[in-house]
Amino acid sequence: MKVALGERGPAWWTDGAPDINRHMVRNTPYAEWFKTLQVCEHDT
Repeated sequence: MKVALGERGPAWWTDGAPDINRHMVRNTPYAEWFKTLQVCEHDT
């Protein structure tokens, strides 16, 4: 049972959405969106 922030445990939602936490973005449904993001100069 999760009792504090940062603790890992089973997904708490029940809407049928997959638990993609701790997956590389390229292996998620967000991969195409992520490729469109621009890198800021201060992030390099």
